[in-house]
Amino acid sequence: MKKVFLFAMAAVAMSFAACGNKTAENAAGVDSIDTVAVIDEVVDPIDALTEVVNGDLTKAPELIESAKAKVQELIAAGNLDEAKKYALKLQEWAESNKEKLENANINVANIVDLVKGVPGATEDAAKAGVDAAKADAQSVAEGVENAVKDAAKDAKAAAEQKVAEETAKAQKAATDAANKAIDDAAAKAKKGLGL
Repeated sequence: MKKVFLFAMAAVAMSFAACGNKTAENAAGVDSIDTVAVIDEVVDPIDALTEVVNGDLTKAPELIESAKAKVQELIAAGNLDEAKKYALKLQEWAESNKEKLENANINVANIVDLVKGVPGATEDAAKAGVDAAKADAQSVAEGVENAVKDAAKDAKAAAEQKVAEETAKAQKAATDAANKAIDDAAAKAKKGLGL
């Protein structure tokens, strides 16, 4: 029985050793994935542009073209809402970094044209502009209305204070006149009595 057991253990040990070699051969034959390439494809060009603007601008034209290509890709796929959002995001980025890009001689004017090329984007941008103008006008009107109300309250308070001051002056003048009349009458009575 011991011989059979030893023989079975030797067979198991050999099978483990044989599997180990095949695993190493299979691992060497597996195709590898270039993770850097995958990461580059996943990174949003606008996010990359934000990082580039804070540092070296040499990659900015390439990333702008990549972002524009993504917008065109979204339009071609029929995803107009996403294309509009992405184009507007790109335009917003270009507007916020316009000075830095112009200093580096990078043309951003065609980004505005790209937004115009997205069906419905110009109407949405115009509507957003009108809505913003309405909101600004409303806030200015409310500000003026509040200023007028505050000025009226201040004028009323100043008038009430002036009335209180004049009333106090009139009371003092009346009191002084009454006291003088009493003093004069007392003096006349003393004089009449010979005191």
